[in-house]
Amino acid sequence: MDAPVTGGDTGAKAGTLSILVGGEKEDYEACMPLFEAMGTNINYQGKAGCGQHCKLANQIMIAGTLSGSKQTEKDFPSMYSVWFLPITKNLSRKDTEISEHRH
Repeated sequence: MDAPVTGGDTGAKAGTLSILVGGEKEDYEACMPLFEAMGTNINYQGKAGCGQHCKLANQIMIAGTLSGSKQTEKDFPSMYSVWFLPITKNLSRKDTEISEHRH
């Protein structure tokens, strides 16, 4: 049986982890009280190893999102001849038009 989790230390402390369980269905059901003590989103993924496969897919999606945002941060300045730091400083100033619409 495998049962990787997502939710980080915050989820662990709060007992709100997502638990991705692989193994025999009977074992999953027998361990449910233990899983419920640690998490709120508990899902049976299939045979042993399927929990790990689901966790791997989760990590790939997170990595893709993060690398996409980093790639944008890297490529955008060269594509448009601007730098992110000055842009963010400008957008965060209270006297800009964007700030006026936020308040």
